[in-house]
Amino acid sequence: MTAIQASVLTTFLGGRALSASKTAQLLANAQQIAPQVNAVTTRWVHWVQTDTAPIADTNAKLQALLTYGEPSVAATGELIVVMPRLGTVSPWASKATDIAHNCLSDCGLHIHRVERALHYIFTLKNPLIGKAVVKPE
Repeated sequence: MTAIQASVLTTFLGGRALSASKTAQLLANAQQIAPQVNAVTTRWVHWVQTDTAPIADTNAKLQALLTYGEPSVAATGELIVVMPRLGTVSPWASKATDIAHNCLSDCGLHIHRVERALHYIFTLKNPLIGKAVVKPE
């Protein structure tokens, strides 16, 4: 019988995923489909899989390592998450995991994988009053 080793998944919010011009283009396209869309925000979210929870010092190092690009702005609304399929390892994850191993080898933390997901947050006009929703179409 094989023992299953537990792992810890730590989440780190990242910077803006799309440039201002690409975000504006996305907003215009979204408003053609759903006029109730008022704004679009994008951000990277990083997941780090380790054997144990990182201590505060290591957590700070991971946050610094995963901080790049323009900062994202806080937003609330309808969330759509785009990430690699389960069971696959993206090229970004392979390189990021290698970099994390090299940068944090002295921390005593075994990093299994670093992956990122893209969050699209659609803010809607009057979502509470009109109970506006974004339809899957």
